[in-house]
Amino acid sequence: MMYLPNWRILLLISVIVLSGCNTRTAVIKQEKPNIPKLNISDPEPLKFDRVHVFVLTTNNVHDILLENNGVLYAFSVNDYKNMSMNLRNTVNYIKDQKIIIQSYREFYEEYINVQ
Repeated sequence: MMYLPNWRILLLISVIVLSGCNTRTAVIKQEKPNIPKLNISDPEPLKFDRVHVFVLTTNNVHDILLENNGVLYAFSVNDYKNMSMNLRNTVNYIKDQKIIIQSYREFYEEYINVQ
């Protein structure tokens, strides 16, 4: 076994004791971030033009063609249903997006008020 001189033992013990007695504490300053308020207004509501739908029959096809300068665009029943469903899906998508945006707005404004 190796023996250390007394002064080395005292030095070793004092280093160990002093290193464990650090009385300084770190102070961390957390600055409040500068977050601007949202100044985003809701978009204007959609404004749709009136659409006229004609049901063509053998009895009224001549009159309707005369009223529209001989030009009409037609949909089959299935195509009309598909167009209607596409429009419904689009409206539902817009409503879902509006809910998501409103949720973000509420979270953001609450976050600013807490800060």
